[in-house]
This record gives sequence, C-alpha cells and structure tokens, in this order.
Amino acid sequence: VAGNTNNAYMTYRGIENWYGNIWKWNDGININNNVPYVTNNASAWADDTATGYTALGVTLTNANGYQITLADTDRGFLPASVGADATYVSDYYYQGTDWRVVRLGGAADYGASAGAFCMSAYDAALYDTVIIGGRLAY
Repeated sequence: VAGNTNNAYMTYRGIENWYGNIWKWNDGININNNVPYVTNNASAWADDTATGYTALGVTLTNANGYQITLADTDRGFLPASVGADATYVSDYYYQGTDWRVVRLGGAADYGASAGAFCMSAYDAALYDTVIIGGRLAY
C-alpha cells in the first residue's frame, strides 16, 4: 500500500489489515514466564491461566529483540531466539515475566519492527491503549 499514514491498509489473501496499523489481541494463547499455553476451544479462553490450555513444550526467549529463529512447534510461529539485527525474520518480539497475553502485528508508528510475525507477550491482560484493537474472525 502506498502512503505513510494510519489510513493506508494492506490486504493479503483476503485478510485486510493483517498487520501494521494497530496491535491485535490474540485469543487462545497465554504465556507464563515465557512458556506458551494454547487452546482452540473458545469456551476455555481466559487470561492468566493454563486451565483448559495445552503447554506447547517449548520455552520462548526471555529477551526482547528481532526474531532470529522460531520454536519447533506445529501450533504457530513463536520466537526461540532474538538479536539486535533484523536480518532474519525481521519482526520484533517483546516479552515479560509472569502471566502475559499475546498481541500481534505492531502499530503504524512501529516502522520496521512491526510485521506479520511481530509479537508482544509483554503486557498483562488488563493493559489497554488506543493502538490495540481486535478483528472479527469466524
């Protein structure tokens, strides 16, 4: 998409604004001290819990940075290692300790660190700001 404003959106395979305008909360994944838990059962979706979730058997990196390698899991793309160089995956990963929820994509003002695989597991479930939203998926 040409343009450098918050109203320039992209489309990929019919998914409008997949990344890059606002962060989007992602249901079905919780992270506790860098250990991801997931579920596809919408009735089990809750924040800050592993009840009804399955541990993926991997531990994500405990540092922020550009993603270098991805964890070996069949449930999604999750960062295994990060660094200061955007040569590899080129999208940024933010993390924190304790229970965290996941948001994806990045915001319009994040520039090169935002993208399809940009992931933040930094904030607790109660965090809100104008650069975080959601999208209807069914």
